[in-house]
Amino acid sequence: MRFDIRKLLLFYPNTLLSEFYQMFGAADAEKLFQVFGGTTLQIPSTSTVDKIMRDVSIYETLSRSTSAAQSRRLTAGLMEQHDMKCAEVRQAFNSVRKQIRIVRRLRESDSRVGEHILKNKIKVKRKAKRSL
Repeated sequence: MRFDIRKLLLFYPNTLLSEFYQMFGAADAEKLFQVFGGTTLQIPSTSTVDKIMRDVSIYETLSRSTSAAQSRRLTAGLMEQHDMKCAEVRQAFNSVRKQIRIVRRLRESDSRVGEHILKNKIKVKRKAKRSL
């Protein structure tokens, strides 16, 4: 059943529906509600997103270092740039590294889901039909 978002706003005046309608327009807001209707969406705060992006930047910078001396110099620069202590930089690096490992394991387990089907393929032998 197709719904009219303007009528729906009458029933939910104190929700984000009106903001979605204003930002995306009627058609896109309706698609959003049809796809995610009944689902609880959790959107991280901007401070959380900023912290995650800072940690990813630290990880990317330090993972490119080729020697211990270069790593120490980069760490010192990151400490100054982000106003952090050495332990905090290490913690940020390790938390992103841990998250990357978790995501990598999940992707590997997802890719192995159908492997057993490919290994035990059913082979069908067909008899050759001869026609005159």
